[in-house]
Amino acid sequence: MNLSKIIFLFLSFIFIDVHSQTFNERITFSNAANPDGKSCFETIDHYIFFSSYIDTSDLIRSGAILLDHQGNFVEESIIYNDSISLILGYYGSTDQFANGFVSCGNYHQTPFSPLRGQILMFDNLGDTVWTRLYQEFEDEEIYLYKALKVEDGVMAIGQSYVEGHAAAGLMLKYDNDGNFVWRQDYLPTTSTSLILVSAVAIPSGGFLLGGASQAPGNWDHMIIKTDNEGNQIWRKYQGDEFNNYYAMVCNTATGQYIFGGVESNSSGNESASQVTRMNVNGSFAWTETYGDYGPDCGVFAIKQMPDGGFVFCGSDRSSGSLFGYICRIDFAGNQLWYRKYQQMEDNWSYLSDVVHTSDNGFLLTGLLSPMGDIPQAAWALKLDSLGCLVPGCEVGIIEEGENAGMRIYPNPADDFINVFVESKNVHDCELHLYDMQGKEIYCTTVRESGNTFMMDSASLSSGIYLLNLELDGEVVKSEKVVVRH
Repeated sequence: MNLSKIIFLFLSFIFIDVHSQTFNERITFSNAANPDGKSCFETIDHYIFFSSYIDTSDLIRSGAILLDHQGNFVEESIIYNDSISLILGYYGSTDQFANGFVSCGNYHQTPFSPLRGQILMFDNLGDTVWTRLYQEFEDEEIYLYKALKVEDGVMAIGQSYVEGHAAAGLMLKYDNDGNFVWRQDYLPTTSTSLILVSAVAIPSGGFLLGGASQAPGNWDHMIIKTDNEGNQIWRKYQGDEFNNYYAMVCNTATGQYIFGGVESNSSGNESASQVTRMNVNGSFAWTETYGDYGPDCGVFAIKQMPDGGFVFCGSDRSSGSLFGYICRIDFAGNQLWYRKYQQMEDNWSYLSDVVHTSDNGFLLTGLLSPMGDIPQAAWALKLDSLGCLVPGCEVGIIEEGENAGMRIYPNPADDFINVFVESKNVHDCELHLYDMQGKEIYCTTVRESGNTFMMDSASLSSGIYLLNLELDGEVVKSEKVVVRH
């Protein structure tokens, strides 16, 4: 183990809150379909999740769902309740400040083209302070993907497009009362379209913008540094002959910059999550990849930690099914831990935003895809300081001389049972749930060691059940599970 990992584990031991709440919840809106978690935040009393969804009138709506700190539903609200379609921008499109939130998205009105961008400010209670539509030219389509609160107003970035021309990156500035201040366009130097989806204010002044150049079949990361008025200082690209998709940018404690994205392998059919640190002049300091290669692997959000390291999240389909993951690295890019989660077994999912919470844990949101009769939902995931849903996942549970082990949480259970499984021979490992008469209720093969499975127990009768972990047909762990409704 290298020195950085030893220091990290020592600090985690000192500061970890052993009472940190964890949960793994599906969230959706009343009379709505296909919600997709875009951004999440912590307030004094609640966790708040921003999402877009389809209502019963087939309009695309956007709203917020509040959960308490135990993961229980509190209330829901609609952002900009009008007879239009409003879809929030890209992952992390909403920004939090002391008095509320700013967000942006795309305004659809029949006929659905051309699109107009919309910027919104609302307070901590969800009440709208102001909204602004933006479209400068009649034949121009505006796409806004990220809003950013700054001291003297609101920024919004995205893309402008006129049919027959390559799209340009776009940045808008409004003051705190919603008055338009200026617009900056970042024009392509070739016929390749540009798009901006992430942004941070640089502490020393100016902005760092992230996105992509969008050549067909070959998207490269694009990073732009600007001054306070949005004037470009430099523009950098990173990529190869394969798709690298979007650059998700972040500041660092030393004034350097960092961004997450995608690294494609030599075939171009598989990718891994990639993080790159940049010097202030735009040169690349280092680039590292995390997780295994597979389809649909990438970084969707990256945030700095108080110790100077970083946490990021995204999607990982390296083992067949699509998992959401969270990864923790130190300032030099050394991986400290990497955890993969699904809301329940085989429920394809990804994580689109992550927040470091006041109890030293992590709050995440994302998408849970449809599965059989279970509809699509937004995802609310709360983990402890070591990225664990079930306490103890950071040290493993295999004892000397054993091949497999498990932890069960909560127990007693109500609507669900979390089972953390660790196995040295994962392909031959199975979970079996029996009632006390010996009837098998549930059986699944453990496809990946070191992950948490969620079993639905809402339909089970209250009582005692037996959960067996079997390896090569032999029971290696057996635990009683109490279901109490």
